[in-house]
Amino acid sequence: HSKKNLSQKFQRIRLNSAGAWESLPAGPGLQSVALVHYGDDVYRVGGLSALNEPGDEEQLVSVTDFARYDPQAKKWTAMQPLPEGRSSHDAVVVEGKLYVLGGWNLGKEETWHKHGLVLDLSKTDAKWEQLPEQPFERRALAVAVTGERIYAIGGMNSHGEPSTDVHYFDLKKRTWAQGPNLPGKGMAGFGTSAVGIDGKLFATTFDGNVYQLGDDGKAWNSIGKLQVPRFMHRILPGGGESLVIVGGASHKQGHLDSIESFPLVADRP
Repeated sequence: HSKKNLSQKFQRIRLNSAGAWESLPAGPGLQSVALVHYGDDVYRVGGLSALNEPGDEEQLVSVTDFARYDPQAKKWTAMQPLPEGRSSHDAVVVEGKLYVLGGWNLGKEETWHKHGLVLDLSKTDAKWEQLPEQPFERRALAVAVTGERIYAIGGMNSHGEPSTDVHYFDLKKRTWAQGPNLPGKGMAGFGTSAVGIDGKLFATTFDGNVYQLGDDGKAWNSIGKLQVPRFMHRILPGGGESLVIVGGASHKQGHLDSIESFPLVADRP
């Protein structure tokens, strides 16, 4: 990795039209950030920066950056930084509160985060608060919410092993519990992505399988396969009973610029 590996681009496209990608004011070039929305704004949380030039010894640093993007003004505004650098994490907004889970802090040393964070975006003077200690240390995971639970799905553990583990944080009890593992073995859970839509939870695995969590929360049900298996991508609600699968990387094709629509059936189990 080097400075030149990090994209400086920030772009958007209207999913309900045949329009082209629009270039927007970019923030710093970062890898493995978390990007969420609240109200009309977009929030960028943490990420990994490379300080070295190509060919030099790697200097990778997890940043504390936290910023809000106003689509109307087309402007980034720096917000209260994270307490510590964090990258390879994920985040979700629930009822105006931003939850950040997983990841590590790279710098002079390698530290894995044992606690998530929460920030009330509805309050201008809000401060970052630490969540109860989680029963895992994982990065390259997916975070999504359904009902009163925030799920931390798959990733890689602090022993350097890919993981299909699933845990969830109960928002009412403020406690962690074990959920059903993702199907598959080996790399299946690495770089996964997940999204909650209308009370249903969907996730993908490294091999391109798409799963839906059963209504009882006890098992994952296979509902199909992506055209291009990918990891480090994003799943977004597509509207009209579909998922939108954005970018990522493929074991065979390298970095991807493709977007895929995955249709859903309303009465799937």
